[in-house]
Amino acid sequence: MAVNKARLLSSMSSLMPHFKRSPFRFFIRSSGFELVGILTKIEYKYDSAWGIMRPWAVVYTVDGQKIEEPLDRKNKRTGRQENLVQAQNDMLVVTARKTANPDDEDDNNFLYLLNPHQANHIKDLQDRIHERDLVISELEKRYDALEKEKQRLAENVEIFSSTINTLRQKIATLSDQLVQSEAKAEYYETLLRKNRIAILEEEGKIDKALETARKRGAIQVTDTSDIILDAAKKQAEIRMEMDKLGYGEKEYVTKQDLQTMLDELKREIKKPSPPEKPSSEEKE
Repeated sequence: MAVNKARLLSSMSSLMPHFKRSPFRFFIRSSGFELVGILTKIEYKYDSAWGIMRPWAVVYTVDGQKIEEPLDRKNKRTGRQENLVQAQNDMLVVTARKTANPDDEDDNNFLYLLNPHQANHIKDLQDRIHERDLVISELEKRYDALEKEKQRLAENVEIFSSTINTLRQKIATLSDQLVQSEAKAEYYETLLRKNRIAILEEEGKIDKALETARKRGAIQVTDTSDIILDAAKKQAEIRMEMDKLGYGEKEYVTKQDLQTMLDELKREIKKPSPPEKPSSEEKE
C-alpha cells in the first residue's frame, strides 16, 4: 500500500513532542548509524560470572520484534567493564555493539566512537601534523632549490678552476717565452754591435785600399777591386743577417750597388796623380 508522505510527515511532526517527553528513544548502532528500533527501557540484570549488575536494552525493532542486548561489555583484556553507549540525548541512544549478539569476546562486533572532546583533540593533532607537513614540504622545496644552486656553483667552480689552470699554464709558457726572448734580444744586440763594428772595420779597409790604389796606380786595380768587392759582400751579408734578426735598416747592398761602387773605384784609380813639387835641390 502506498504511503502518503505528507500525511506521514504530518503525523511524525505531531508525535515528536510527545515522543521527546516519553521514556522512549531511537536505538541506533554506531556502525553505519543504523536505526534498530525504539528503545523502550533499560533493565539491569545480575551477572554471576562477574558478580555485577549489567544494563540491558529492551528494543522493539522496525520489524516489530523485541530484542534485548547488553549496553556494556566485559573486556577481558583490560579486566574492566566498558560502557557501550557512545552518544545519547532525549531522542536517541547510540551503541557500539554492531549486532544483538551478547558475546563480548568478538572484537569485530564493536565499533567505538570518539567523544567530542577526544575528537576535537585528535582533530587539533591532525591539524598540527598537517601544518608541519606544509612546513616540511616548503623546507624540502627550499632544500632542493639550494641543492640545485649548490650543484650549479660547483660546476661553475670546476669551470673556473679549469680556466684558471689554463691561464696559469699560458702565463708560465709566456713567461718562459719572455725569458727566451729577452735572452735572444740581448744576444742579437750584442751581435748587432759586433756587426756594426765589423762594418766600420770593412769600410776602413775600403778607404785604406782606395788610398793605396791611388798611390800605386792602375796596376793594382784588380787586387784592390777584389778587396773592395769582398768587403762590400761582407757588408751586404752582415746587413742582410741584421735584417733577418729584425735589426738595422732594410736597404742592404745589391749586386748593382757593388758594380757601381767598383766602376767608381776604377775611375778614381785611373785619375792621374798630381805632379810632385820639385825639391829645393832641383830648383837650384
